Amino acid sequence: MGCTERKVSEDKLLQSLSLLSIAGNIAKVGGWSMNVVDQDIYWSEKVWDLLGLPSGKEPSLEVVLNLYLPESREHLSAALA
Repeated sequence: MGCTERKVSEDKLLQSLSLLSIAGNIAKVGGWSMNVVDQDIYWSEKVWDLLGLPSGKEPSLEVVLNLYLPESREHLSAALA
C-alpha cells in the first residue's frame, strides 16, 4: 500500500470513528469488547461517561459482570465461559 492509499484509508477510518462517536453520544450508547483468551476488556469512551467514571484502567470481567442484573449476568457469564 502506497503512502497516498494509506493516508486515504486513515482518513476514512478517522471519519468512521468520528461518526460512531457522534451516534453514540446522540443515542447515549457505548460499547465494550473482550479478548476471550486473556480476558482483556476495552470500554468505549461513552461507556465510561455513561457510568460516570473517569476513563483509565480497563475494568476486570468481574467488574463488568457486576454492572448487569443477576439474570443477565448468569447468561453473559455462561456465554463467556
